[in-house]
Amino acid sequence: MTGFVSHGFENFTLFDETCSSSQSIWLEYGGKRNSNTVYCCGTVANGKRKSVLEVENLAVPLVEDKVFREFDRIINRSSDSTLDAPRIHVTLIGRFFSGEQQKIGNTISLGGYGHLGCCSLLVIEQVTSVKVDH
Repeated sequence: MTGFVSHGFENFTLFDETCSSSQSIWLEYGGKRNSNTVYCCGTVANGKRKSVLEVENLAVPLVEDKVFREFDRIINRSSDSTLDAPRIHVTLIGRFFSGEQQKIGNTISLGGYGHLGCCSLLVIEQVTSVKVDH
């Protein structure tokens, strides 16, 4: 997938500015590293897991190469809460989990992952490119 990343407190999402969908895609790293994203319910942003991430009984690995390390460095120094936050454009390989159908008011969406179960989930297995626009 290719798109833009937003990362900050209670937010690690992938989006495309030309897409008008209200469906959000939450991101998380596979492997034994987490993204240092603080969100909901006691989540600790410490960068490490004891074992490889499993979602819906599927282990999802992570390639921690030079491109990944650059991406991780960029998102962990950036904050989407500032007006001058850089635009982070990425191409990712990962495993997509749509989540479960949810109805809030008259809106039906898929979710269950991320902050308060807001989103579908893309677990990052590899970052193949990253570009920062200031």
